[in-house]
Parts: sequence; C-alpha cells; structure tokens
Amino acid sequence: MALTPESWWVVILLGVMSVGVLVMTVTVWLAARDLRRTVRQASRMLPDCDKAVQEARRTLMSIRQLLARTDHATRQVEGVIRKACDTASEVIGRVVFLKDKAEDFLAGRFGNGARSGPRQRDRR
Repeated sequence: MALTPESWWVVILLGVMSVGVLVMTVTVWLAARDLRRTVRQASRMLPDCDKAVQEARRTLMSIRQLLARTDHATRQVEGVIRKACDTASEVIGRVVFLKDKAEDFLAGRFGNGARSGPRQRDRR
C-alpha cells in the first residue's frame, strides 16, 4: 500500500493531534496533582480557620454589646441635655419677663414712664 500525498497529510495531522492530546493529558494530570496538594493544605488549615472564625464571632458579639450600651448611654445623655435645654429656656423666659417687669416698675417710680413729662433741668 503506497502513501499518496493526501495520505501524508492525514498522517501528519494525526501525529500533530496525538501530540496535542498527549500535552493536554499531561497538563490535566499536573493540574489535578496541584489541586490535590492545594486541597490537602486547605484541609490542614481549616481547624485553625475555624478557631479564628469563632474568635471573630466572640469579638463581634462583644462589640455589638458595647455598641448597645453606648447607644443606651447616648440616649440617656440626649434626654438629660434636652431637659437641661428646656429648663434653661424656661429660666431665660422668666428672667426676661422679670426684667421687663422691673423696667416697667422702675420707669413708673422714677418718672421716666409714658405718663410723666420730660425732666426739668435748672439752667442757671
């Protein structure tokens, strides 16, 4: 059986495809080996990671409790400040009222009110 020029091309293409299949097989085998190593390393690290996750959860729970206490204290301080502002506003209102009353009283007593005339000065 003699090989024709077309059959040489077929043999060459089959050889190239065989090399490609061989390279792909070796690549998949190496990738599987590396994956197995990585999985083993991850399996060894998981117990340590579990401990770290549990510690992080405890820390977050402590932070959450601290934030709850801080929020409660902040609300109490806010209430105290609001009451102090209301009281200060009331006191200022009373002081202004008393000042106006005192000015009215003093104006009427010393003759500087609306009913009295202008002060007379001696110009000698």
